[in-house]
Amino acid sequence: MTCRRRGRPRRRCRSWAGGIADDSAFYVRVHSPVVWVEVDCQAPGPLAGAYGATQGSGATQKHVHSIIRTPNGNDYGRELLRQHYLTSPHHQ
Repeated sequence: MTCRRRGRPRRRCRSWAGGIADDSAFYVRVHSPVVWVEVDCQAPGPLAGAYGATQGSGATQKHVHSIIRTPNGNDYGRELLRQHYLTSPHHQ
């Protein structure tokens, strides 16, 4: 996605899709050269009954996927969880 302002690329960008009611499903993305954050409401899966939903119903705020990345932090393709386990004293 390329965000533009007055014909020039922007350094920060945000996108929103979905409803604005308190219980509406939505997708939001914020990115810049130093951070990328996404939050996406999903349809319930096999464990839908655990939070009062049924599998196959529409997206809900009760089932959310998210990601936070640092594009310039060179974290793409790294095994960050494995690295954490190997270097954190509370896992040794």
